[in-house]
Amino acid sequence: MYFGIDFKFETMKNLYSAIVLFMTSALALAQVDTVDNGKVVYIDSAQNLKLEIPFKGGQVNGTTKGFDLESGSLIIEGKSKDNQKVGVWNYYQYNALGDKLIAQFFTYKSDTLNGPFKKRDDSLLITGSFIRDTLDGQYKEELVSLDDTLNFILTPVDSGQFKMGIKYGLWTFLKNGNLSKVGNYENNQYHLHWKIYDTINPIPQKLMRDIQYFEGVKTGNEIVYFSYKNGKKIEEQETIPWQMGKLSGNYSKKNANDVVLESGMYSEDIKIGKWTYHNPLENTTETVTYLNNQFNGPYQMDKAGVAVIKGTYALDKKNKTWSYYSEKGVLTRDEMYENGEKTGEWNFYNSNKVLTHSMVYDANKVVELYRFDKNGDEILKLEFDYSPDNYLKITAEEQFMDSSISVDLIYRPKGDTIDTKNFLTTYLKSGEDTTVFKRHGGYSVTKSGSVEYQGVYSTNIKHGDWSYYYNSRIVWKKVFNNGIMTGEVFVDKSTGAKIEKGEYVLWYGPERPRVEFKIQNGVRDGKSIWYKKNGEELKMEKYKDGMLN
Repeated sequence: MYFGIDFKFETMKNLYSAIVLFMTSALALAQVDTVDNGKVVYIDSAQNLKLEIPFKGGQVNGTTKGFDLESGSLIIEGKSKDNQKVGVWNYYQYNALGDKLIAQFFTYKSDTLNGPFKKRDDSLLITGSFIRDTLDGQYKEELVSLDDTLNFILTPVDSGQFKMGIKYGLWTFLKNGNLSKVGNYENNQYHLHWKIYDTINPIPQKLMRDIQYFEGVKTGNEIVYFSYKNGKKIEEQETIPWQMGKLSGNYSKKNANDVVLESGMYSEDIKIGKWTYHNPLENTTETVTYLNNQFNGPYQMDKAGVAVIKGTYALDKKNKTWSYYSEKGVLTRDEMYENGEKTGEWNFYNSNKVLTHSMVYDANKVVELYRFDKNGDEILKLEFDYSPDNYLKITAEEQFMDSSISVDLIYRPKGDTIDTKNFLTTYLKSGEDTTVFKRHGGYSVTKSGSVEYQGVYSTNIKHGDWSYYYNSRIVWKKVFNNGIMTGEVFVDKSTGAKIEKGEYVLWYGPERPRVEFKIQNGVRDGKSIWYKKNGEELKMEKYKDGMLN
């Protein structure tokens, strides 16, 4: 007869505790039955167990045996002397052929664990030895499984030594039968070198990590030869410096081609001084400076050996001038920061080192934007006012070959400032689109250094006073109310006085009039004639005291 897997994993593990509990109460039971000599039979139906306990002189003396109630097979056997367990106590199991196998055993001296033992805990088999109930000497754990004939198959898990209940000396740990880690203990703590091996791809055996300890505290260089991330092997070697559990000393990381990816210094878990970071895919190298784990000091990024970014940090924030260069080393832009905030003038250059546009920041917001022609001369100036609650006010001044336009606009940005990357392109494309950039405020056109006309818009509609300076000595002033002209007056350009009597004439060219207005007392009085370029009359109106007849 034999016991199957249910017995092995559920019953056998309880037999040891059951017999200890029973033997503790055996004397009390014997005294109740007043047994001096002979055999007491104890039935434990819960454990499917029958115990035969020998008594001599009123005490347990001799060999105690335990049998399976169903099969009658011997499953427990051990000696006692004067109520105390002595020698080896065996717990048996049977294979398919009926062979008796020792599943676990314990060695006693005067009812105290003392000597070799083998203990089963579910599928875990532990072998070792005790001295006076304390683990001492060699120790080993193995996983137990059964073959088709119910014989044991043992797979090592870990092994080492105990000294008075404390781990010490060399220990070896395995996972699925493969070496996992090896190292020494001192006073139950990691000590000296611990080597960690690859158990994900264990064949051939490869060292993954080498760690140094002093009584449980990392001290010395930890070497990581490779690692795994989300199941993917990372072929990067790290040298990690430790001093009494804190990162202190030179750190480095390099790839499988021995290219240094990262290097720098720690002091008590804090990055200090110069660190470098290399990205082989981008062929870039960053050089930064740390103070108390924060960027502080010069920063530089090189690409293929050419500096492409230069700047400065102050306590983890960008500070002062940051310069950006092309891969050929040509300056493309300068930025300014103060304690991480964008500030001052930002300049942008083309490949010929000519200024193309610039922006002026104040507290992270663009307040001015300039555009320059191919010679570096200013052709556009935009000033931004963020004070309105729900829109951005823009004052635009644009220079042309012999003229300029100044206009106040309103614009609704998507955020609290303009999109600096795309705004200039948007303005150049849609600046005349009054559905995007609404005219609101002053509007002025200058030609050859002199103002041609100026006035005020209110949300794309002329409103208020407009002055036209086409004539060299007379200013034509118009008054608008919501886009409708409600009045006009002609005044002397120099004095501002009304023109008492005369003509207001504009010309296409010599002897080629464009308009001719008769004026009296500052208003039209008489004929107002418009001409085509070829001299033909286009339109004629008659006025009396400024009123159209």
